[in-house]
Amino acid sequence: MNIDKDLIFIAESLSLKQDSFEAMISGSSFENAISYRRQGNLLKIDRSVVKKIFQPSVETIIECLRKILAECAHDNITTLLLVGGYSASDYVRDSIQSSIPNLEIIKVEDGRLAVVKGAVMMATKQSIIIERRSRFTYGFSKRPKFIEGVHPPQFKVYIDGEAWCRGVFHKLVEAGQVVQQGQQFSRETHNTRKDPERKHRSVYTKLWRSPLKSPTYCYLEEDQCELVGKIEVPAPPAGWPDRVNGVDLLVVGETEFYMKSLVEETGEEYETTIDFL
Repeated sequence: MNIDKDLIFIAESLSLKQDSFEAMISGSSFENAISYRRQGNLLKIDRSVVKKIFQPSVETIIECLRKILAECAHDNITTLLLVGGYSASDYVRDSIQSSIPNLEIIKVEDGRLAVVKGAVMMATKQSIIIERRSRFTYGFSKRPKFIEGVHPPQFKVYIDGEAWCRGVFHKLVEAGQVVQQGQQFSRETHNTRKDPERKHRSVYTKLWRSPLKSPTYCYLEEDQCELVGKIEVPAPPAGWPDRVNGVDLLVVGETEFYMKSLVEETGEEYETTIDFL
């Protein structure tokens, strides 16, 4: 294959011995597998070396595909569409085909531009993607009353004289669940603000995600939860009333979630966006 002269120049300039590219090859473990001819900038690489370079990433792709197929066993997936620069490799395509023979492999013409064209189409046409399968379980954190013997003692907090459990995972979307654009998930919220010190503090809505289907606590290490979104609702000038009511919403977009908090006492709405790809 032809190789850009600038790449050869970079390689030679990085050589501690200031060797020529030819000398670098002859002094390496690849001297019998790689050759370079400066006239015409021709680089010849033995198939075994190319395979060694590609194999780790190809094996990772195949492992990922098998995992997806196992999780989507009831979706009757029969075809795999290859796009992007990597799809131009016959070795990549043949490796996938031999490892997963029951799939029909389709290689898109000019696959390098397919991803770019898709991004342009998404920007110019609405609702191209109707539904997606969520990779994670998503939910808000909530704070129910603390139950002795049920909730972990390290999550006990006292608010307005009562014991509550912080960081309980309130599941909205489960990993593997199909969600549609425009679909909404909601929960009602009720917070007490009797303590004078809390009347002028912000109220927070936090969105968490986990690869597990049913995590229990946002702060428990084995539940593998990650904070992915937060909305801060500042207190009104006069402070919060003793009880603050509202609704938290999670709205599905094409490639993102819209997270909203509605406060009943003030009538105000707050919103943020979270990428869920």
